[in-house]
Amino acid sequence: MKRFSILLLALAFAVAIAAPAMAVHEGSLDTGPPPADMEEGWAMYGDYTLDAEDYTHRTDAQTQWYDDEFQFVIMVDRGPVTATVDLEVSDDENFEGSGKARTGDLVDNYFVVYDAGARVEGLSFKVGEFGNSFHSKAIFYSEGGHQIGAIYSADFGKVGLYLGKKDETKSDPDADDDLITFTLDIAKSIDFFKSLDFIYASGSNEVTAGSEYDYSFFGGYAAFDIGPVPITLEMGSVSDDRDPDTVGGNDGGQYFYMTAGFDEFVGFDLNLEYYNANEDHGTMTFGDDDFFPLMIYGFRSGDNEALADVDLIMVSASYAVSDFLTLKGKVLVAGDEGNAVVNDDDGFADYTNTNDSVGTEIDVHAIMKWAGNVTSTLTYATWSPGDGYTPDDTATDIRLRTVFSW
Repeated sequence: MKRFSILLLALAFAVAIAAPAMAVHEGSLDTGPPPADMEEGWAMYGDYTLDAEDYTHRTDAQTQWYDDEFQFVIMVDRGPVTATVDLEVSDDENFEGSGKARTGDLVDNYFVVYDAGARVEGLSFKVGEFGNSFHSKAIFYSEGGHQIGAIYSADFGKVGLYLGKKDETKSDPDADDDLITFTLDIAKSIDFFKSLDFIYASGSNEVTAGSEYDYSFFGGYAAFDIGPVPITLEMGSVSDDRDPDTVGGNDGGQYFYMTAGFDEFVGFDLNLEYYNANEDHGTMTFGDDDFFPLMIYGFRSGDNEALADVDLIMVSASYAVSDFLTLKGKVLVAGDEGNAVVNDDDGFADYTNTNDSVGTEIDVHAIMKWAGNVTSTLTYATWSPGDGYTPDDTATDIRLRTVFSW
């Protein structure tokens, strides 16, 4: 058995190095440790999502939208080796307003985790094609590529080091990106924190062979309680060495995201959220910007464009009416921005703003639980632009999403 495990690990290394490049990204399904109820050393789980959506804030004819997403994860556990394949059979992403067609990629992630604890206590390795993300994904979201990671767990917490290379399909097929990612989780060593972790990533983006620029990201996240109020704090700083005046470089983009919970005072989930980003937190190609705090205004950022130069104050709530129905909502209470254009891509309407006010948005979700693994969510969102917006039309978004999971 031990000899078989070693052969499987060697094969995983060979596959990770020799497999043809494909667009791989972090899937929405949990591809973490094997499920506790994994039987006979393997498990398969996934979901199928159906979306129907109607926009009134699009400039093209596709105001009514339909999308389906089918994905599943296969995990095999053999002694110290766990192999994972995350497959996405269908997803055209149109429900996100991206206007993109299905790319045809089948594999989201595939990787092998080797628990080397029998040799060195607390040590494990992760090898394959997979992405790394950081909490809200407000900027850092590595789309993956061929990565080799070493993770060490001890009494103080956990340390991870990942070396990655991603083949590019840009204007030059010979170009590729290199990425080094370092993670540190030390919450276990300080009783006050429920979570305390950091990430540092440094890489090079080769647009064409021999033409590249360097970039880096640093992020920190903390979760703790102040009396009955749970607090989360997240910050990040990103930069690259391109000239920001000539080629759109980023010389010091920063963001800050905070949440505070007041459940104990009202008897249901109630949170105050604050998001701030400076003007340099802009078009940064450090993975995908996947942070959409609101249904409409949150979508103002396109691919690789951070939600920049804004201050947003939001209130979110969730209330379980019954075992069948849960109501959720979020309100954009106040905020200001410095950007002149709210969104100029992905088919959304172009708005210009001569004032700082972002306006008001209300998102309401009714979640209906038909069975333990079948849910439908009916969403209504409306955004009223602030004074100074052109056009000043109110935007709405209606969506019905049904998810079958197993």
